[in-house]
Amino acid sequence: MASKINIWIPLDIGAYLSGTTRLVWQEHAAYLLLIFDYWTNGPLPDDDKILSRIIGQNIEEWNDMKVMIRSFFIAKDGKLYHKRIERDLARAKESCAKNVERGKKGARARWSAEDDSQSNAQAMLNECSDYSTSIVEACLENSPSIVEAYSKHCLSNAQAMLSDGYIDKDIDIDKDIDKYQHLKQDKQSDSKEEKEKSTSKSKSTTLSSKKTKALLENDNYPWDDNEDHLSKPVCRAKDSTAVMAPSKVSFAQIIFKHWQDVMVSPRSIMDAKRRLAIEARLKDGYMVDQLKMAIDGCKLSDHHMGINDRNTRYNDIELICRNAVNVDKFIALINQPKSSLTAKGQSNANMILEWMQEKSAELSSM
Repeated sequence: MASKINIWIPLDIGAYLSGTTRLVWQEHAAYLLLIFDYWTNGPLPDDDKILSRIIGQNIEEWNDMKVMIRSFFIAKDGKLYHKRIERDLARAKESCAKNVERGKKGARARWSAEDDSQSNAQAMLNECSDYSTSIVEACLENSPSIVEAYSKHCLSNAQAMLSDGYIDKDIDIDKDIDKYQHLKQDKQSDSKEEKEKSTSKSKSTTLSSKKTKALLENDNYPWDDNEDHLSKPVCRAKDSTAVMAPSKVSFAQIIFKHWQDVMVSPRSIMDAKRRLAIEARLKDGYMVDQLKMAIDGCKLSDHHMGINDRNTRYNDIELICRNAVNVDKFIALINQPKSSLTAKGQSNANMILEWMQEKSAELSSM
């Protein structure tokens, strides 16, 4: 019997109560203990001493109730069989086998994808290695033509700027064309500043041919401010690198980061659905610390962390923040004492205890 089948048992409350209306509460407890043992270990032995030990009673107490309880089982070849339990066990085994097969198929698919990616990467490396030498040689052979083409391109750009009036006509373009590539951008920046400053008027001066030639011969760029005739240059050097101001971290991002850390899910992404759920609870009035407590409470729930009949986790931040009821429920788990039972076992135990208390109250009122 697969080990996964033993950790949970389906219990139809309606069917159980309809078939056990003649049992007293002691017989209910004994019958349920026998069902649990049957589910874990298979058909019960047809031996009164062993059956009394399973229910935790002496042989005399077992003899008082065994007639009613044995009526639910079929004795065959020294064993006690139960039709409903056998049917549920068969379904559980079939479901477990299907899950195992699906897991194997998924693993084979992942392994196949990894093998394909490794082979593709190796092929790309081999191809790069084969052609690297030829590419370098081709660049070296064509380098004169490349330099010549680039020079012609720069010259054409400079001539276009000359015709547009961005630089002086007397400039010697062939001498140092790279120093004037920024002139068009700087002139546009100056015109934008003139519109924004309504109280001040910017004054621009066109460089003469003599001043321009002096600039080209001088390596100290921009112009020396100590020279009176160049104290107010037409274009000013500007930093081409834009420094972006750091964006503000929202409360939703802080809560989502806490969820990633607690659930050990660093690769998860805060999509629109998750963000809307978090922001909706913040609009309801929940504080950041309260939503963090709800995440911590979900972590303490075995059922939501995957210990359930489907072996599936229900710990997504969207589920935790789906509504106020969920948030309050998970916060309440913070102060709840940790049980040694699994989530399913604890649920069954609480259900049996409540039922026994109701039966005891009914008997006492008779």
